[in-house]
Amino acid sequence: MRKKQLNQLFFLFALLVIFIPACEEEEEEIGPVLDLQGCISTGSTTGTAGSTIMLSWCATKGTADLATFSIDLGGSFFEAWNEAAIPFASAEQYIDSVGLILPDSEGSFTLNLTVKDANEMTDSKSVLVTVEKPPIEDVFVYFTNSNFIFVIQDGTTSVKTTVMEWTVTNYNESSGVATISCTLDPGSTTIPLPSTFYMRKASSGALEYSSTGSSWSNLTNPAGDINFLFGVKAADPSSLLGDVVEGIEEYTVSYPEGTSPGYKVYSEYDNSGYDSYTYTDYSKEYYCQATGFTSAVTYTYDGSDYPPWIYKRQVDLAAYSIHMPD
Repeated sequence: MRKKQLNQLFFLFALLVIFIPACEEEEEEIGPVLDLQGCISTGSTTGTAGSTIMLSWCATKGTADLATFSIDLGGSFFEAWNEAAIPFASAEQYIDSVGLILPDSEGSFTLNLTVKDANEMTDSKSVLVTVEKPPIEDVFVYFTNSNFIFVIQDGTTSVKTTVMEWTVTNYNESSGVATISCTLDPGSTTIPLPSTFYMRKASSGALEYSSTGSSWSNLTNPAGDINFLFGVKAADPSSLLGDVVEGIEEYTVSYPEGTSPGYKVYSEYDNSGYDSYTYTDYSKEYYCQATGFTSAVTYTYDGSDYPPWIYKRQVDLAAYSIHMPD
């Protein structure tokens, strides 16, 4: 009988050995959870150059208290949030936001947001930030009876000079469309524009051009193609290794009465040090808030020919009269 009882006790002890570890198994650790909010909630956002965007987030604690929070770009960006300690780390959630001033240049970059808890467990989210140039605003609208006189110079060694005159024959206030008559003296010179063309200020604030009044091209809006009135886009010869670069940038523009805030719109060949001989090709146009279009220059130099082949056209606003409504 005693032997039977000992066997029963041994069996119960064996069961305890088997089941006790399962009962005492440690609870699984849960790390923090990071959620993006506001304009970055989708993981991407777009802003204009030089503007400020708000980064907003919510970190929820897991098993351990929250410890640090960081925002970085390549490990060395936004120093104020480089592994900064979280205030009130024992709280269930850490909710915060910060304004980020975007750079002045166009492009894209990725921000990495990371929360860490006391057990070194982390959660991270990435945000793709795209920086765009703002559309040009407050470009002058050409009202009826306004008149603009330009001087056009063609050539380098033998320069041919032409006077061009714009006269605004109609301005539709509801559509923002101006009808412009273009004349040249002498009339035998090749006309750089149709004899009648159209300008309008689009809803974006950009100045647009049309030769028909129905099909419009962006002149000063980086959201679309850059189209030049007096030149052609820069060439990209197949024998060369460079690229054509097009863009728009803020610029202090000269006009007959002085200078005015404005913009330069350009297309130019960039050899980036690749080419064995000098090749230059560009078209540049200038717009100011006082008068709209003020000047343009197109220049091409091809050092592969001997003598080198050179072409230049320069347009400058010489005089104007603006008739405001009423």
